[in-house]
Amino acid sequence: MPLKSTLSQSAIVYCRVSTDEQSRGYSLPTQEESCRRYCAERGYTVLDVFHDAHSGTELDRPGLNAAIEAVAALRPAVVVLHDVDRLGREFVVQAIAERELTKHGARVEYVLGGNTDTGDGVLLKGVKQALAVYENYQRVERSRRGKTGRAKAGNVLVAGRPPYGYRAVSAKHTGSLEPVPEEAEIVRRIFAWCVDGRMTTYAIAKRLRDEGVPTRADTNPAVRKAAKRCYWDPSVVAAILRSETYTGVWHFGKTRLVKRGEKKVSVPRPREEWIAASVPPIVDEDTWMRAQSQLAQNKRNATRNAKRDYLLRGRIFCPSCGHRWVGQYTARGNRTHYRCSAAARGLQQPCEVDYRIRQAALESAVLSTIKTFLLDPEARAAGVGAERERLTTERERLTADLATIDRHLAAVDHKLEGLLDQALTGDFPQEMIGKRKRDLLAERERRIREREQALAGLATTDTPDIEAAVAALAPTIERAFAKATPDDLRHLLDVLRVEVHVIDRDTVRLTGVIGGEQGLIVTPLPR
Repeated sequence: MPLKSTLSQSAIVYCRVSTDEQSRGYSLPTQEESCRRYCAERGYTVLDVFHDAHSGTELDRPGLNAAIEAVAALRPAVVVLHDVDRLGREFVVQAIAERELTKHGARVEYVLGGNTDTGDGVLLKGVKQALAVYENYQRVERSRRGKTGRAKAGNVLVAGRPPYGYRAVSAKHTGSLEPVPEEAEIVRRIFAWCVDGRMTTYAIAKRLRDEGVPTRADTNPAVRKAAKRCYWDPSVVAAILRSETYTGVWHFGKTRLVKRGEKKVSVPRPREEWIAASVPPIVDEDTWMRAQSQLAQNKRNATRNAKRDYLLRGRIFCPSCGHRWVGQYTARGNRTHYRCSAAARGLQQPCEVDYRIRQAALESAVLSTIKTFLLDPEARAAGVGAERERLTTERERLTADLATIDRHLAAVDHKLEGLLDQALTGDFPQEMIGKRKRDLLAERERRIREREQALAGLATTDTPDIEAAVAALAPTIERAFAKATPDDLRHLLDVLRVEVHVIDRDTVRLTGVIGGEQGLIVTPLPR
């Protein structure tokens, strides 16, 4: 039994586990008991005890921050921990934390040894620090391999937080999802409101709140609740609408952690690295694709902070630079115009097109042309047929592009594997291998971006039946135009895929279902 010190000294105790789940076990109480016994044997008076359920690879921990503040305020002689790895599992983390705890004169002591008052203690502490770092790397790598292996075997890993609409079903070394009937019905309603009702995520969130639909946090006490009951945030609605899980495909490995400064942040992985597992679908793939198209249209039509409503926002293209035109208000004369966004922003190399087109004149001409088109059965049939043919051709082209991109990606991966063999055999200088690797990785990233763009393009070609939508509009066009709201008119423009290409200040060309690929010339525009 170590001898007690002849003079009582003050101490604070710090204990740590890695997760909230561990904090509900016996580790924290046993650590505290060990530290208190250590203090009692040496005659230390314990002033306070601090706990953390936080990763040892990061410095920003509530308990550690409080302990550092207590050291500054209480000025204890000793800070006691159970072992070196309780302070941190990285050399830098351990060193910084220990420096902060000792800068007011306290010393750090460890129950299991590693104190620095003797040469043996310094050596033992160094060995323990190295082992803590090594064990942490081993633990992380084992966990990563285990999760990847389980995902490749078709298991779903959601760590107790399944997507809304599902519950996790776990057994030994296996995992899956099954729909929760009440929540799954809410998911279907959210998709229906977006696709059929053309509602924005803000409107859907408000409707859910107004109807008193409970959130996951309202029904599951394990989920931290940060808002009042039945409060749906638009970002949560958007996440549901964008999640492919609801089509029956759950993905593992969509993000990875990278270290930036003292913190680790999550960044996206290339889609080719995702691992897919099948789950019961809640909506069909066609509904999901239509939702992606509607979300894109909502983004394009978003008023955001605009004080005035511009019907053709995002649909007008400049004849010189190709930028989209924006709405602009002129206080003098109280007029609104459309103008090239590059010219309006005043860039160093502004667009050569410096003229404006009055909002009322352009919108009136476009809507009049649409009305005439819808009331002409032959023009409607020709326009719908041409647009359907164009979309089919575009989809075939994008599908062929995807196949080509996938072949290129496979070739790059094969070259990277060959480069690894060359590095191991030492046949080529490391500088040459390093440069070749950087070039191949850059090419791989470029191909992945091309693939993402092609997939986004495919989503825009997979739309509802245009012919049926146009036919439904035609019989009531006179009444519809008279009573249409701005949202109704925007939906009409979406259905007809209208784009406005400026030719000059008096003439534009409409493309989409109206006029086909060549477009329909609208001139002259009233000044």
